[in-house]
Amino acid sequence: MESATSFEHIIDLGTEHIEWAIASRENFRTLLERAAAVSQPEDGGPKLLMACAALVRAPWLDGELRVEIEGDEHHTRLSLLIDAGFRERIFPVVTLNVPLDEFARATRLVPRLIVPLAVQERRGALILKPKHETRPSARPTTRMQAVDGDVHTRPTRVRMAAVRLEDLPEARREDHADIDGEWDDEK
Repeated sequence: MESATSFEHIIDLGTEHIEWAIASRENFRTLLERAAAVSQPEDGGPKLLMACAALVRAPWLDGELRVEIEGDEHHTRLSLLIDAGFRERIFPVVTLNVPLDEFARATRLVPRLIVPLAVQERRGALILKPKHETRPSARPTTRMQAVDGDVHTRPTRVRMAAVRLEDLPEARREDHADIDGEWDDEK
């Protein structure tokens, strides 16, 4: 295959286009640009998600893939990111002339389109991430027995908030005047 630019409609996107595209970052960018140029409603736009799902196998991808899909009744914006401890955009956001509803409907009706990714629907957006299956060997084999009054009978929830010294009222600032990490025992 010469390149991914040999399709006139996203519905024509085939396995050979996808394999060519995941071979390099430049190839995949070319595929995304071509898809944006030829995209139109009811013309197979969600098939582009197959290419996004195939990115999981790309040898040049360093990190966990995250696909964020947002849009409205006219356009869909596709963001491809990697999570390697922090999120980083792989390519510029791609805008397709396809309603978001087409993507949402496709992920519900044809879930194999995005394998090995899983979809999370949020207000006006879809998030695609790799499935993290729990291996049977990683599950605990015994369950801790609860004793009357044992702290393990209820889940522990902790809420923490960072407070800057300058945000405290004057009276409280004096209580926390020693902020170098040492506590004053006299207070």
